[in-house]
Amino acid sequence: MNIRYLAALASALILFGCAPAPTDYAAEMKPALDAFVEAWNTGDVDKLDASTTENFMRTSPAGMEADSREAMKGVMTALRASYPDARVVITETRYDADRAFLNWTFTGTNTGPGDMPPTGKPVQLNGYTVTHFDGDRIAHEEVYFDVLSWMTQLGATLTPPGSDAVKQAAIEAFVEAWNTGDVDKLDASTTENFMRTSPAGMEADSREAMKGVMTALRASYPDARVVITETRYDADRAFLNWTFTGTNTGPGDMPPTGKPVQLNGYTVTHFDGDRIAHEEVYFDVLSWMTQLGATLTPPGG
Repeated sequence: MNIRYLAALASALILFGCAPAPTDYAAEMKPALDAFVEAWNTGDVDKLDASTTENFMRTSPAGMEADSREAMKGVMTALRASYPDARVVITETRYDADRAFLNWTFTGTNTGPGDMPPTGKPVQLNGYTVTHFDGDRIAHEEVYFDVLSWMTQLGATLTPPGSDAVKQAAIEAFVEAWNTGDVDKLDASTTENFMRTSPAGMEADSREAMKGVMTALRASYPDARVVITETRYDADRAFLNWTFTGTNTGPGDMPPTGKPVQLNGYTVTHFDGDRIAHEEVYFDVLSWMTQLGATLTPPGG
């Protein structure tokens, strides 16, 4: 019995001793990951030449995507221009066949140029990346992080849909179009089927028609200016008191008089989401005309 037992044990040892060792995925992938992170942290983007495939792909929030190795070099260079002290630290890594799963932390101070002026503020972001390999090189990475956290750390504020701040932004753009003549500001502040009801024939049944109304009025009153004097909000409406001033020095429905006018009026502004869909405008046309020198003939006069 002892001899048979020893023979069986010897056979088992030989059998298990011949089994292949588990693949050490970390040994295969870690050098490329280390070089990739070092490129982020030093700005030496040429380290991507040996750590990524030529047709490397990156999916990421915040427009930081890439469809080639060279494009990825551009992403890194641009980010480090905005955050010269940028640093990525891998906090946890897991390996499985042709993929690595990374938890990471990014820190940096926004002191350099970018898509917006530098804020001088520091940021810290936590994120997650799934890194796909082709052999010993990175072929594709899926990057996930919270862009809102990034932007708020830089000082940005989030305006919820339908809030008074959203309505105020649309109204400010609308008024700026009146005051500057830049009627293209209506593209982002009004709906395409915008409607306007108003005295004095200044109505509109579309955004493009409203651009015509503004352009025509500013032709007659080149110094036209609208000032909102009071605003109240309620659900999908805003109620505006306003003052219009201008000097009638340009062409219009009648020859220019050269006279200044000042009108006080009231508008009920209806919203569709974050854009103005309809405005009801009220003001005294007689006051306007008499300031230009017109006279009113009473009935029977």
